[in-house]
Amino acid sequence: PEEAVLALYHKDLDKERRAMLAIFLLTGVRLSEQMALIYDQILFDKDLIYIDRAVKFGKTGTQTIGLPKGDKCRLVVMCPTLKRFLSEATAGMKPGQFVWSAMSENKPRMKKLVYATWRTVLKDTGLPENMTPHDCRLTHINWIEKLMPEVSSTTLKEHVGHAAVGVTQVNYTRPLSTSQKILSDNLERVVDLAMTADE
Repeated sequence: PEEAVLALYHKDLDKERRAMLAIFLLTGVRLSEQMALIYDQILFDKDLIYIDRAVKFGKTGTQTIGLPKGDKCRLVVMCPTLKRFLSEATAGMKPGQFVWSAMSENKPRMKKLVYATWRTVLKDTGLPENMTPHDCRLTHINWIEKLMPEVSSTTLKEHVGHAAVGVTQVNYTRPLSTSQKILSDNLERVVDLAMTADE
């Protein structure tokens, strides 16, 4: 977490790239979900992000928008640090606008352009040059599993979009606002601890 926080607050990151790094590290969303994210999905008043879309990659390099992996929509917890970074990056955006849009029009950037931006994030922050957005997802899940024992496995699965093991969990479990608050508070606690460790 200490290395991640140093990267998130690095002076060389602009608002857009800071928000990109933050959404990967602090939500564990998939690359396809990040690429498809529009302003409407960020529920600032509820501290949640509604993941109901993702970029689908065709064999010929085409990109379309569809449902997330497994065709399952979910709510992702947004901690205060992420909320602040996303607020700064989306200031002035309108409904339907892609958060990380193609430069010339309102559509997702091509995957290769997302990776080109990602490489500048790594270079400017000093993060390992072979680090991928998926590595951020693994990091995020590990933080929750190892540093947040009070967050239930059900809440974690709902948050990151993993399939549950039992039929009951898959078909009848619903997110509880209190569980999501525990997750949000703990994400912020990890960020705060990392910041004070550096001082």
